[in-house]
Amino acid sequence: MPFDLGRFDDYIDAYQIMDAWRASHAFPLNTIQMTLRHRAKAVDPQSEIVQRLKRAPSVIAKLVRYQDMQLSRMQDLGGSRAIVNSVDSARLIREKYRKSRDRHDLATEKDYIETPQASGYRGIHLIYRYQSDRAHNYNGHRIEVQLRTRVQHAWATAVEIAGIYVRTPLKSSIGPAEWLEYFRYVSSAFSIFEDTPRLHADLSKQQVAERIFALDRKLEARKKLRNFSAAHNYIAQNKRKSDSHFILILDLKQQRTSIESFSSISNASLRYAELEKTHMNDELTDVVLVAAENVESVTAAYPNYFADTRQFLELVDRVVPGTGNE
Repeated sequence: MPFDLGRFDDYIDAYQIMDAWRASHAFPLNTIQMTLRHRAKAVDPQSEIVQRLKRAPSVIAKLVRYQDMQLSRMQDLGGSRAIVNSVDSARLIREKYRKSRDRHDLATEKDYIETPQASGYRGIHLIYRYQSDRAHNYNGHRIEVQLRTRVQHAWATAVEIAGIYVRTPLKSSIGPAEWLEYFRYVSSAFSIFEDTPRLHADLSKQQVAERIFALDRKLEARKKLRNFSAAHNYIAQNKRKSDSHFILILDLKQQRTSIESFSSISNASLRYAELEKTHMNDELTDVVLVAAENVESVTAAYPNYFADTRQFLELVDRVVPGTGNE
């Protein structure tokens, strides 16, 4: 029997079921993250590795957007990401996975570097079904492994930050057409920079640059991203070297991000559940729980939560000469 989310009791029941199922991914996620960390660091010692459980609003939005989607089939409830310096590094890590004798089943592999999404998104996604003789209760849980270069991550971050600015989920290809077009052309320019397949393959490098320049002038895209970033502040609370779990609280009204840090996943999860319920219907507050080596890794891997567009803007200046001039 489907839940009627218009009824409060059914809403609470649905939330609790979703939360319990999502929480059950924490153990397999951590196991797969440790493998990713080992492989990524072996290839690129400077790589950043983070993990997170999908936020409740994102889970609900995905279920609403894809009417035939079932919670048990969602592939990215738990995800771990490696951010590396080059395309070669991303591909080498992928090869390590292909040649490994992992017990976990590779359910899906999507190479969006070789074939960029229509939105311009690029990266490599590996979806694993967790398998274990000892922790068999988690068998079959899907965990996503993402591999991105710093260039690809800068693009994805800027899309998320611009989405905050225009108050629409640009990363889901929803929003003003000219903003979506701007990021598609920037993706093409970044693909040229990284010497990988791209959108707009029929256009020359100069033509792509001209389209970006024209859209940037019309939207004032760089100016808006830079101003939004400059106005944003963040506060780190109770930061300790031993902490490895962090809650990020993005307050759009105050243009501020707060970080709460924990050494215990159980304490972090309890606090996260409390904050998530408090801000469930607050469109101006975003909460996420992540695991990382330290707070510096968090700010590097999740610059969207800190409105940090510096790397994106520097890259645009490099690939599209002239856009940096006001």
